[in-house]
Formats: sequence, structure tokens, C-alpha cells
Amino acid sequence: SWDGNSQVTREDPPRYDMVLVYRKDGRPAARPTLSLPVSTKAEKAPEAPNRAAVVARLRAVGLAVKKVNAKDDDGTQKVLVVVGATEGRLRAAAQEVGLRLRLKPEYGGGYAPYTEALHGHFAPHGQEGDPPGPGGRPRFFSSGNRALLLEKLVSLPRGAGAWEGGAGLDLGECFKRGDMERVFLLHDEQERLALEARFGEGSMIGADPLPLRRLEGYMGPEYAFYFAFLHRLSRALWLPAGLGVVLFAVEEGLDSPDGAAWLTPLYALLLMIWSTAFVETWKRRQNALAADWDTEAKMSAVAVRPEFEGELRRGLYSEAGEFVEVKAAELPADVEAPLVEMVDAELPRQRVLCSTTVISCFLGVCVIGTLAILVFRFFMSAAAGTGGTFIAAFLNAVFVEVMGSLYDTAAKKLTEWENHRTYEAFRDHLIVKLATFSFFNKFFAVFYVAFGKGRRNELFGVVFDEACKDWAGADTDNCMHELRTQVLVLVLLHATVAQAMEQAKPYLQYRKNRAEDARRAAAGEPRPSRAAAQLRLASAEPLFYEYNELMLDFAVATLFATAFPLAPLVVLVNNFVEAKADMLKVLRLRERPVVRVVRGIGLWVTIFDAVGYLAVFTNLAILAFTSKHLDRVVELSDAGKVLVLVAVEHLVLIAKVGLAHVVPDVAIAVQNAVTKRQFLARVWAEGYRPARSAGWKDAR
Repeated sequence: SWDGNSQVTREDPPRYDMVLVYRKDGRPAARPTLSLPVSTKAEKAPEAPNRAAVVARLRAVGLAVKKVNAKDDDGTQKVLVVVGATEGRLRAAAQEVGLRLRLKPEYGGGYAPYTEALHGHFAPHGQEGDPPGPGGRPRFFSSGNRALLLEKLVSLPRGAGAWEGGAGLDLGECFKRGDMERVFLLHDEQERLALEARFGEGSMIGADPLPLRRLEGYMGPEYAFYFAFLHRLSRALWLPAGLGVVLFAVEEGLDSPDGAAWLTPLYALLLMIWSTAFVETWKRRQNALAADWDTEAKMSAVAVRPEFEGELRRGLYSEAGEFVEVKAAELPADVEAPLVEMVDAELPRQRVLCSTTVISCFLGVCVIGTLAILVFRFFMSAAAGTGGTFIAAFLNAVFVEVMGSLYDTAAKKLTEWENHRTYEAFRDHLIVKLATFSFFNKFFAVFYVAFGKGRRNELFGVVFDEACKDWAGADTDNCMHELRTQVLVLVLLHATVAQAMEQAKPYLQYRKNRAEDARRAAAGEPRPSRAAAQLRLASAEPLFYEYNELMLDFAVATLFATAFPLAPLVVLVNNFVEAKADMLKVLRLRERPVVRVVRGIGLWVTIFDAVGYLAVFTNLAILAFTSKHLDRVVELSDAGKVLVLVAVEHLVLIAKVGLAHVVPDVAIAVQNAVTKRQFLARVWAEGYRPARSAGWKDAR
């Protein structure tokens, strides 16, 4: 039998990457349940192993395990089970599970299932200048691959021989029915420093390339795709930002705006096409990165969310995501169908319908509240002038932030209550909720200024005829000055207040930890271990809110570029701050995120594309009805403006759809490179030898 201790040598020490968190008193943490109905067909759930049994199973399959006593950030006593493995154990596991690793350039640079016999064919993760691995050699596995292999060794069923199979632990069951509280990954200080050293200021604004392979190797594809998207958006914004600065300077420098009458419509047209071009080029970039990281092949069987609750039944799940029961009578006597957790297919649909009703109520409150504030502003402006308008604007900003904070919490709770089985389903439903409400919440007042103010309106039986104002406070014939101010304030508040709120909690927690460590050092107390120190960091959060902020910034830069040409520049500056803040948050202020293999940014591509199409209508409507740009070119009645708007809108939409179809989602060069890499990988790593065609002579 295999003796784990005999394999830990000075030349191959274990590296610890995973931490299982338990309460020291051994009692399971109180968790809210979803109150699901249970049928008579449900089988009794097996008892989850306790901490001692988990440690025994992990050690039995050759994993290095050590126990650490620690305190959480709230002072609760915890027991940390820190799990690691030697490189030799990970190499054996990689061969058993067929983990696809990158080959060296001389063997094609593609991916192939790892085998120990061809170890020299595979490229080590460590690069020139990186800290050495065991025995002074470059590190063979990336942190992300080590985490994936540890997850396999923990979850795979036990094999018959030495170094075969895994511990057979379902961490989700240990979380739901045992005394385990959560699982997190440890930051690797050397790899983290090497990653930070390769992030320059130019990378934050798209000027310099990102170390994407290193990012993917440390944080996994999910986070690497996010930073790649942020980088690509920042790079794409350079064009509209530069043109917007020129347009703004020309408009402000001319004595008569008629001299630049055609510039603003041309700029708006460019922004409409630019938004589609950006989305389409990102699709190509996303697919190229997915091919470079081999994400499609690494996508394993659909993982069940630990928070998913259901009853245990014999059967399996179809590709449609629905449970299919398999009865004992349909199988041989010595075969049993898998025991899986399931819920009735109608239950999630019913709960999604209920959540939609609640979300509609939130939208109604948002609209009614904003309208009430607009009514309040009308009366305050009449009673107190500029001071009343300022008070109403401040009240509107407070209302937007409060509603946004309340809704974020409600959206997450509702999506958890819907009880989605997979992370992908949970993610997509939460994305729709966040994007829909945040868009209405942020932009409803802006749309009012653009298309409602300055016209005779009746609300709650009261007639409003609020005049538009210029920057000096005098009445004007259009609301472009106010719209510019509203957009500018919206972007600046989002870049400051939102960033401060996002960073405040993890940063304050980080400073509190540093102060505690300084106190311990002054008192001569020992420093906490790496696992105990990282336990006190703020928990890693999914990237829903980061993408949502980028979507709102993208909307500002495209929907209202006609009103405020400097919007893309302000968004570009905000992206610079966002990139630095997110990198600091991920690498320093929060726990290391769980490695998730994804194909891209998911539903967000569709949402960004939808914003680009909506920008066609908003910019054309601003040109025709809010501003005087169209009037300076040609005099038309309102009916004529509508006809021109519809005609141009159709032409622009045709151009955008044509561009989307002309630009393939996967570049031909990427397809050719992938085909060649796959062929060379089969030849060098799998022993493939193509048969010679009959009738052809050897070229020798």
C-alpha cells in the first residue's frame, strides 16, 4: 500500500492550496433552508463524514494534511484543515484524470492528456525569472491546475490500487449535512508577486498587453476572461475618447455652433457602428482565448452548486438540465442508477415567476419614486430656484444608491431562493436581474431630461411645463446643457462613490488585520500561519457586480455620446481606476477565488450587444428632438423628423446586423492554428500516425 509520508522529501515538498473551514466546537453552522416539498420516492441521505473522517480519507490517498487553529474576522474559533500535495502526487493524478496540459513549442504548443512517460514533452508553468519549484526546477503546475487536481483528488471515488482514485468526498454534502462551513483557496505569495510585477500602468488602460496566460494559470479562466474583457474595452475606448475630445473642443471653441453641424451626427453614427464592432471583435478575442486556454476540453461534467437543495432519487440529468428517473426494474439486478439530488422541474419555474413579480414591484417602486422626486424638483425649483434643484438632485442620487443597494441584496436572495442546480443557471438568472434593474435605476432620470423635460407633461393630475436651463441658469430652447451635466455627474459619481463602496469593506478588513498583526508582533506573539491569516480576508465574490458596472459605463459611453462627447474619455479613466482596484482587491484584499472553467463571459455579451442596439435609438432621438443639431442641417416638422429618424435607424441597424454577420466569431487564423496544434499534439503525445494514401509515392 502507498505510504504518503515516505513521498514527502526535501526535493518534493507539498504545496498547500486548499483550506476546509470547520467550527472548533464541532457543531454545524446554522444555514437557511429553502423549505422544499419531499415526495414519498425520496431516499434517505447518507450521513456526511465528520472532520476526522475527512482528514483520514484525504491522507489515505496521499494528500498532505495539517490542522490549524484560527479565529475568523468575527472572533469565532475555527479549525482549518489545510490540504496540499507534492508535485509527484499531482503528476500521478494528472495522468489518471487525463488533465490536458500545454506541450512545449517544439512539439506544437497544443494541449494533450498528461502522461508520465512523456513528461519532458510538456511545458512547465514556471517561466524565466519566476521563483523555482521543487529541487530548483521550474514549477510544473500552475496554481489553477493544482487547485483543479486537488478538487479531483478530493472528489473522485477511491481506486483499487496505490495512487488511484481519490478520497470520494462530496464537499457539497459535507457543507449541507456535515460540520464543514466553507472551502477557500490559499494565495501563493511567490506567484502573486510575480503576477503583480507584470502589471504595468499601460496594461490598465489597454495600451500594453496583459499577462493573460499567467492570470489564467493563477485565478482560472473566469477571472482571466473578466480582466481580458476590461482590457479590450479600455483599448477600444481610445478611438471614441479621442474623437470625443476633438468634437468637444471644436464645439466649445466655435463662436457659432452651425460650423460644426455635421460633426455631432457623424460622431453619433461612428459610436453606433463602434459598439457593434467592439462586441464582434470581443467575440473573436474570447474564442481565441478559449482556444489558447483549452477551456472547452477542460469543461468537466456539470458541477452541482453546494447550496442546491433537493431530494435524493435514482436517475440522472439530461442535457436539457431536467431529472430523468431510472427505476430499478429497468436495470439488471446488480446495477443501481446514480443517486442524485433533484427537485421537480416545475418548482424552479414557479419560483422564477414569483421572483419576476417581485422584481417588477421593485421596478415600479423605482419608477414611481423617481417620478415623485421629479415632481418634488419641479416645486422646489419654482420655490427656491437653483438651491431647490440641487436639493432635489441630491435626493435623487441618494434614492438611486439606496434602491440599488436594497435591490442587489434582494436579487441575490431571490436567485438563491429559486434553487438553481448549476452555477451557470444561477449566474444567468442573477445577471438578468441585476442588468435590468440597474439600467432602469441609473438612467430613468437621464431619459426624462433627454426626452421629457422642456415639454408640457401631466402627472398625477398636475401639469408640468418645466423649462430647460443652460449652465448659467437661464432658460434655453433645449436641454442639452442639463443632459451633459446629468451624464457627467452620473459617470463621476459612479467612478467615485461606487468604487469607494466596493472597496471599503475588504480594505477596512485588510487594515484591521494589519493592525492586529502589528499588535501581536509588538507583544511578542507568534505570527499567524498563512491559512489563518488569509481566513481573515474578505470572502471572494463572484464577478456579477463588476460586469454590471462595466455595462453601465458602456451604456453611458454609447447611449448619450451625442449629448456629452467626453463620456468615453471619462469611462476610460474610470476603467483605469477599476482595473487597479479590482487587481488589488483580487490579489490582496480578498481570498483567492475558486477556479472555475468557463467558455467566456456568458450572457454579458448579449447584454452589451443589446445596449449597442439601444444606442441607435437614443442617439438618433437626441439628435432629432432634444438637441438642435438636426435643425441646423435641415428644417423639418416633427413628423418629418420621425420619418428621417426611422429611415436612418433602419439603415444603421442594417449596417450593424451586416457587420455582425460579416465578422466571424472565430477568426480563420485561430481555426487554422487550432487545427495544426491538435494534429501535432496527436502525433507527438498520443502516437498518432496518419495512414499514407494509396497511389502516392514516398517523397524521399
